[in-house]
Amino acid sequence: MKNSNHEINSLHEDGISLFKILQPLLKRKLFIIGFTGLVTLSSILYLQTLPPIYKASTSFIAPSKNEISTLNQLPSLETLTKTEVFNKFLTVLSTKEFQKKILVENDFITQFNSNILPIDIDKFSSKITASIQINPTNAWAQTEKLILYNYEMPYILSMQSTKSKVLSEFLNKLVESASDQVRNDLIKISESEKETEASFITSQIDKLRAIEKQGRLNKIKYIKEEDSNKLRKINAQIESARYAAKENRLNQIERIKDEDSKKISQIKGQIDRVRYQAKENRLNQIVVLLESAKLAKSLGIIENNFKLNNDDGAKSDVTIAIVESKDLPEWYLYGEKALMQRVELLENRMNDDPFIPEIVTLNNQLNEVQNNSLLKTLEMRQNDDPFTPKIVTLNNELTVIEANSDLKQLENRKNDDAYIPQLASLIFDLNRINKKNNLTHDKFKAFRINQIAIAPQSPIKPDKKLIALLVFFVSFMMSSVLVLIMGLLKPDEKTPA
Repeated sequence: MKNSNHEINSLHEDGISLFKILQPLLKRKLFIIGFTGLVTLSSILYLQTLPPIYKASTSFIAPSKNEISTLNQLPSLETLTKTEVFNKFLTVLSTKEFQKKILVENDFITQFNSNILPIDIDKFSSKITASIQINPTNAWAQTEKLILYNYEMPYILSMQSTKSKVLSEFLNKLVESASDQVRNDLIKISESEKETEASFITSQIDKLRAIEKQGRLNKIKYIKEEDSNKLRKINAQIESARYAAKENRLNQIERIKDEDSKKISQIKGQIDRVRYQAKENRLNQIVVLLESAKLAKSLGIIENNFKLNNDDGAKSDVTIAIVESKDLPEWYLYGEKALMQRVELLENRMNDDPFIPEIVTLNNQLNEVQNNSLLKTLEMRQNDDPFTPKIVTLNNELTVIEANSDLKQLENRKNDDAYIPQLASLIFDLNRINKKNNLTHDKFKAFRINQIAIAPQSPIKPDKKLIALLVFFVSFMMSSVLVLIMGLLKPDEKTPA
C-alpha cells in the first residue's frame, strides 16, 4: 500500500503544469524584451538604408491594318493578321532569354550594376528581369487614348529597379528589339518561299548559261590547238637560234679569257722583275749603310752631326760642322747610331711595293685586265635574244599569235548573257520575284505605342510600419519559443529526498 502511494506522488511531482511552462517566460522577460527590441530596431534601421526602388512602365496595342498590309505583300504572309503579329510580339517580349539578350548586347548589365566587383551575368540578368511583368490593362483603367484606338485594350510592360533612367531606357529598347525580332522572323519565313519560287527560274538560267559557256570553251579549245601548232614551229626555230647565239658568246668569252691570260702573265712578270730589282737595291743599300756605320764607329761618331734643341726647350739653330759642303759622307752626317737604325728599318721591311713607283702603274694595268668589262658583260648575260636579230623577228611572230584578239575576247568574257536570247525574259521574271521579296520593312512595327517608358521621379514607398510590426511580432514569438526550449532542457533544480 505504501509503494502504491509513493508511485502516485512521484507522478504528481514529475508532471509538467502550465505554471511551470510559463514560469521561464516571466523569469526571462528581460531577455524577451531585449531580443524583440533589438531585432525590431535592426529591421527599422535596415529599412532606412534600402536604396529607393523605382517602377517604370510602357503600354502598347496591336499594330494597324496598314502595317500588316505591307507584310501581306510577301509570299506566304498574305493571310497574316494583326492579332497573330501582336501575339508573336508578346511572346518574344515575355521570353526571359530574349530579355537577357537585350541586357547583354546593349550593355545594360553594366548600367544596372552598381558594384565594381565581377558578377555572374546569368544570375544578375535573372535578378534584373525577375520584376518584368506584361499584363493587359483592366477595363476600368481605360482612358481617352484607348477610345481613339476603338477600345483596344493596351498591354502594359512594367519593371522595378534602383536605376530610374536606365530602367526606362531598357524598357523602350526591349519593346523596339522585340518588334525587330518579330519582323526579322516573318521576313525569314517569306525568304524561304522566295527560294522555292525562284529556284526553278534560276535552274533554267543556269542551264542556258552552261550551254553557252560550253560552246565558248569549245571554240577557245579549237583556236588554241591551231595556235599551239604555230607556236611549236616558231619555238623550235627560236631554240635553234638561241643555241647558236649562246655558242658564239661562249666562244667569244674563251677568246677574251685567253688574251687576258697572256696579258696578265706579262704584267705579273714585269711586277716580279721590278720587285726583284727593288729588293736587290735595298740589300745593297744595307751593305753600304753597314760600312758607313762601321767607319763612323771607328772614328767615334756615334750621334749625328747636328746641334739639337736644349733640354729646357730653348730654340737653337741647326748647322753643319763643315760649312756649305754638299757631298758630306753619311758616316759623318748621321753617325753610327742613326745609320744602324736605318739598317734595322731596311732589314725589317716586309714589302718594297710602296717604294716602287712602277708597281702602281703595273697593278692598275693588271686590275684592268682582270676586270675586263666586256668579259664580265658576256659572262653575266642571261639572255641572248636581244642581240640575235633572228630571235627578235621570231618573237614578234610569237607575240602576234599569242595576242590573238578573238581568243582573248573569248577568254576574257566574264558574262555570256548577252549571247543568250532567251535569258532576258527569265532574268526579268527573277528580278520581279526578288523585288517583291525585297521590300523595305525597316519601319515596320509589330505594335503601336500607347505610352513610352519615362524615367520615374518618385520611388516606390514600402509600408515600413507594417513591416516593422511584422518583425516585432515574429521576433517576440521566436524569443518566447527560445526561452521555453531553454526551460525544458534545463535540469530540475530540486534535489531528490
